[in-house]
Amino acid sequence: MDELVEDPEGFVEDLTDSLEEQQSSQGGGSATLVVGDQTWTFGPVLCAFGPDEIGQEGAEFVLSAIQDGMQMYVSIDDFGEFITLDDVTDFENPSVGIGSSGGMAIEIDGKSVRAEGEFFDNVAGGFDTITGTFEATCP
Repeated sequence: MDELVEDPEGFVEDLTDSLEEQQSSQGGGSATLVVGDQTWTFGPVLCAFGPDEIGQEGAEFVLSAIQDGMQMYVSIDDFGEFITLDDVTDFENPSVGIGSSGGMAIEIDGKSVRAEGEFFDNVAGGFDTITGTFEATCP
C-alpha cells in the first residue's frame, strides 16, 4: 500500500505489467468491443466464472484484458452488469474512457459472451449515449 500512496502511477504500471504477463501465460480467447464507429479487439483475455474463481461473493463473471495501454473490463456481480474500456497509461488525459450505461444485458453461453447496449464516452463527456456491441470467447 505504501507504493500506491507514494507512487500511484508506478503502482498502476507494475500492476498492468503483471496482468499482461498473466494474460500471456494463462490467457487465450479474444474480445471485441464496437462503440459507434470505433472497434477495439483484445487477445488474449482472462476470464473467471462464479464466486469461487473470482474470489468475490455474488460475482458471476469477470473478463479482463490489457493491451496497447488500454484495459477492457467486463463484470457481472451484485452491483450489475458493466463493460468498460479505459486508458491505463494516462489518467489525467486519457485517450479513451468508455463505460456501459444502465440496462446492459450480458449473455453467457458456455465460453462465449455477448452484449449489446448503450455506452457513455467518459472522455468526451456529456450525457449522450452511443450504441455498442461486445463479443468475447473465453479460454
